[in-house]
Parts: sequence; structure tokens; C-alpha cells
Amino acid sequence: MITSITLDQLSCNTETEGGGSRPYLWAVLLQVDDETIASGALAARIGFAPSPIGAQIIIAEGMRAGGTAPVPAPQQRMAAQFDPGQQRRDLILITVLWDQHDLPFDAILAGYDAFLGTSRDAVAANLVALGSSSPDIQQAAIDAVTATVNQQVNDAIDGKLSLAFKLEVKVGLKTPDKVIDSAFAHFAVAEAASASTLSLAFGAGTGHDYQIDGTFTVTADPCEAELIRIRAAQQAIANTEGALKKLNGHEGPGTEKQIELLEEELSAQQGRLAAAEADLSQCRASTSATPGS
Repeated sequence: MITSITLDQLSCNTETEGGGSRPYLWAVLLQVDDETIASGALAARIGFAPSPIGAQIIIAEGMRAGGTAPVPAPQQRMAAQFDPGQQRRDLILITVLWDQHDLPFDAILAGYDAFLGTSRDAVAANLVALGSSSPDIQQAAIDAVTATVNQQVNDAIDGKLSLAFKLEVKVGLKTPDKVIDSAFAHFAVAEAASASTLSLAFGAGTGHDYQIDGTFTVTADPCEAELIRIRAAQQAIANTEGALKKLNGHEGPGTEKQIELLEEELSAQQGRLAAAEADLSQCRASTSATPGS
């Protein structure tokens, strides 16, 4: 079965900042099932916008109360596949909503990389408590995950800030980007096909009150394998293109070699994507031609 989480729209309920906000989102989807537990990893990171693309995509300029804006395409849809018969089928979505100000992009990027790298480990370390039937134990585990991720992100950002920037912040000449709030969502996936709405709250009841609305869908598809191959190829291409982008403007024989290798890998990934798309077309044709399908 394929499970899809779509983040459709950001809404601003309250915003006390005079000029409005410039929100951007970090999101990562983790999968927990029989295979991830048996592997010892416990949780697998399966959905996210690759670095540096996902580090700072501004959703709206000057967002005020009553404003809405679509979630950017790289962060809008994440999907997972569960094999039939698995006893454990959980998805965990961790999101952070930021308000952009003066933080240098290299610091934002370091924080985003730390967010992606730490989320899985923090969830794995608290997995038993996260699966508890006690709301209090679950909330304590969520708080522990949040605290661990926040610490790693803050340390990564701080490590990229110059003394000059910190002095400018101290005297009020610069304002760091601010976390509006984070949201943690846990989905227990049933085997039956279903569709439901979801809502993520950020800063509810404060002067910076936002929410993201979306959908949670479980489908059974005879062409699941081909769809998963396509998504994997698309993700690999996005990662490689992001790595190439980071090398733009850099010179030297080492950099040139890295670019050459990445371009070769990108070509191979594009070939794998084309093959998967062709196989999907064949699967769809075969399925539609099957009587009773």
C-alpha cells in the first residue's frame, strides 16, 4: 500500500509583526515498520526536500492574519510504501515553521542539515515511548525529540555565525530568523484504503498563530513498485542537482572532478527514471486491460 501526506496550504490566523511574516517550512517524514525495526535502525527517513533546496523556500511575503498561501511543491507531498502483512506501520512527520529575517543562508543551511540528520536518531531513541498508549508518556517523548533536535539545530546555526553578525544582533542592527513553532504528527497506517484531512498547528493562541491543512491518504495500487521506483529516482535526481548547485561558483581540479562525477550520476539517475516511467506505463496498460480491473 502507498500512503501519501499532502501539505496543501498555510494559513495565518494571527500575526502581530507590523510588516507581516516571511514564513518558510522544514519538514521530514519518518517511517517505522517491521523492516526498519528488524534492521536495528528502528526508523527510516523517507520524505524531505533535499538540501539546499528545502532549507529556505519562502512561502509568502508579508503574511498577515487572514492570509493563505500554498505550501511549495518540493515540500508539498511525501509518500511511503508498506508491504502487506506488516504488524507495525507508523509514519512520523516533524515540521518547523520559521519567520525569515537576517540569518545568513549558510547558517540556515547548516541548521537544516542538522534538522534532517538529527530527527531520525532522536525518534529512534524515543521510539518505545512514542508508541505508548499513555498520552503523557507520548508527550514526554515528543518533548524529548523536540529538545534534542532544537539543540542540534541551534548549535549548527551558531557555529556558522560570525562575531560581527552576533554583535549586530546584540545592538539591534540584525534580527535572526525566528522559529514560529514546531509540530509533530504520528500516523498509524491501516491496511484499508482511506482518506482524511490533517491540520498542523503552529503557535496556536499566540501572536504568531498559523496552521497547515492537508490530506492523509492510503491507497492500494497494483503498480506500487513502479511508483516507488519513480519517486526514488526523482528524489535521487533532486539530491544530485542540489549537490551540483552547491558546487556552482567553486573552482579547482577537485571541484571539477566532483562536478564530472555528479553529472555522470545525474545522467544515470535520469535513465533510471525514464525506465521506471516506461514500466509504470506498461503496468497501467496491463492493469486496465485486465478484465474486472
